[in-house]
Amino acid sequence: MKRFGMIGLICVGFIAGILPINTYSVGVSIARAEIAVNTFEEDALKFANMFLTDEAFHTMLELTIENFKAIAPADTPEKVWERMKSASKKEDFQRMVTVPLYMDWFTHHEIKEIIEIYTSPVMQKFIIIQPQLMQEGAKRGMEWGRWMAEQIKEQ
Repeated sequence: MKRFGMIGLICVGFIAGILPINTYSVGVSIARAEIAVNTFEEDALKFANMFLTDEAFHTMLELTIENFKAIAPADTPEKVWERMKSASKKEDFQRMVTVPLYMDWFTHHEIKEIIEIYTSPVMQKFIIIQPQLMQEGAKRGMEWGRWMAEQIKEQ
């Protein structure tokens, strides 16, 4: 019984990846795959963080404060806005707003697929060059607009 118990523990250790597998004696090398299993909420947060950078959060926060200032009494002290800014944390916003929103609109499987798409090399390239694409697209759009104006003028 003790022997079976020890063998069972060793097997569990190999399966869990705790103990190394040495297969040099048979000339076979086995690569151990690391499989991360995230909860739905963890994946939704990963997804949310892909789109809401720290810079984007701070820009959104500044706009939010400006909107509050527009409807607040004119004599609201500036320190109120400073406290609001210093108390606002991206992590709280993600936890209270973005993550539940994504979990309401997407399944866990869909979020995993979106993460896979957005982390692919081709999508990373697209994200990096998107500003240049928009600039070039604007130039070409203006050229098309001039061409269209010529077409209309000729009629």
